[in-house]
Amino acid sequence: MNALARTVPVVFAVAALIAALHVGCIGGSQADASVDAGDGGSPDATAQPTLSIDPEPLISLVVGDNLQYPLHADGGVPPYAWGLRQDAGLDWLHVGASSGYLIGSPDAATGGPTPFTVEVRDDAGNRALRDLQITVSACLDGNTHLCALELPVSACIVGIATCSGGQYGTCDGGPGGGSYSTDFAVCTNCQPCDPVTANQCVGGLCQCGDDAGCNAGQQCCVDQDSSGHVCATLSSDPKHCSSCDTSCPGYSHAPAQCVAGTCSAPCEQGYASCDGGLACDVSILTEVANCGSCGNVCTVPGDAGGTAFCDGGSCGYACDLDVLDCPGRGCTSKLDLDNCGACGVVCRPGAPHVLSGGPTCVSGGCSGTCESGWGNCDGDWSNGCETDVDAGTGAAGNENCGVCGNTCPLGGPYGDYYCSGGRCRMFCTDVFTCTYPAKCTTCPPDGHDCCQ
Repeated sequence: MNALARTVPVVFAVAALIAALHVGCIGGSQADASVDAGDGGSPDATAQPTLSIDPEPLISLVVGDNLQYPLHADGGVPPYAWGLRQDAGLDWLHVGASSGYLIGSPDAATGGPTPFTVEVRDDAGNRALRDLQITVSACLDGNTHLCALELPVSACIVGIATCSGGQYGTCDGGPGGGSYSTDFAVCTNCQPCDPVTANQCVGGLCQCGDDAGCNAGQQCCVDQDSSGHVCATLSSDPKHCSSCDTSCPGYSHAPAQCVAGTCSAPCEQGYASCDGGLACDVSILTEVANCGSCGNVCTVPGDAGGTAFCDGGSCGYACDLDVLDCPGRGCTSKLDLDNCGACGVVCRPGAPHVLSGGPTCVSGGCSGTCESGWGNCDGDWSNGCETDVDAGTGAAGNENCGVCGNTCPLGGPYGDYYCSGGRCRMFCTDVFTCTYPAKCTTCPPDGHDCCQ
């Protein structure tokens, strides 16, 4: 297997493998080297004073070591975006744009402190800078180091490099080499994995749990259900909202949501929280006391019995059996004087010529007693007893005589009948003659009185 020209040394986490290969020059155990804060440098004029980069303790670095150096930002508005400005000779040094880790593996000593600058921007557009220095010491001749064979594939394969003249030589597939990397620091494309998007190196590829590294906008988080790792979209994942450790709570009929990195628990459609609590335990589609909205109580109009209900968030009612549902009145008794037996049938108290202030509504119908000499001949109690049955009605005065519907005959054998005093009376003829002012004193054989 042929390796490309540049050697990328790698330190494996598997101690047994390192010991078996007699790897040296690991962790800066030889000549001192450091990453230290410079004189600080002034933040950019546009930076907010609340955004800053914290200094970190000094660390040691030797040619071939794999650097993973966390930077920290204070203040500002997360999330942060990191950048790096380095001079010639530090082209191996990189920074994770979202993780803020300085990563890389030097292939040559620096010969002294070499300056570089890190930059951070927050979500509000504020910026802060910090000047740092790094010193890389040479390795010891003869030491060997696990390294990465750069091949035209994504998966990184491990080789062996030997230190000569203070730096490691060509990486090749010598004893112990030629296997896929499991080193988090040298993995996909033989580059360090980003701890924000991956948690392990498997088969030379960065992974988050059992999946490939996370996509842009995702972060590798510990799954709260399985304790494994999963890729979470922090802007919308309610189990990992804005950060891996933030889980949004949910409540009755109010499932947890994460919107733009902020937890919320809105009520499900058709439910509401009417007591000021977090649970949405009121069905505003069916609950009579909170129909359509909290506090909207459904009632039964009218003064007779009925049952209120809430259907689909709208109030309704049903009148009891044998109760009228009249427009503008609601549930109304069939004995109601304005709706007697049916809506709109009026029994008007105090109607003319009705005794005892009647009529009244009895058994679903208007009823009353007429004064003597009067009758309710049109059947409408709203206008009382409108017919004078003493005098009769009609052009000849012979209708509704005495009682409604009684008509005195015309053209009888003894003359025409007429109504007087509530009785049919007849003009006498022949022997039964009435001559004014005399009156007939004998009535004809049909029993009617003669004229007077």
